[in-house]
Amino acid sequence: MSNETLRVKVGLIGDAVLMQVLEMPERFRGDFSFEASNGLEVESAHHAALNVGNADVIYLRGDDKDCDDYISGESCFGDEEARDLYGRVVVALREAKAEMESMVLEEDEPADTPGFPCAESCVI
Repeated sequence: MSNETLRVKVGLIGDAVLMQVLEMPERFRGDFSFEASNGLEVESAHHAALNVGNADVIYLRGDDKDCDDYISGESCFGDEEARDLYGRVVVALREAKAEMESMVLEEDEPADTPGFPCAESCVI
């Protein structure tokens, strides 16, 4: 399996959810779109951003490499809403990571290779 991986730090501070993309496979930069089981979209666009208040989209690194290290955040109406959003973001990113890894496996490994390790959890 390729050593390319998605690593994202997601944090919860009061009524805000923060996110920073730490690593992302270059092959998916600007060319990744995935819908998680909870309805959140995970896409690679211009730069990393949480846009879950209006559009239910988590943006990963994209064309604007100058913004790769930015920390993105989303404010919520209270701690309970923030905890719920935090959980939804973590689930969506875990599923997106697994999808990326399965795509790399399909392209890089022979078809008869048995399985691969489960995706690691997002850095939290």
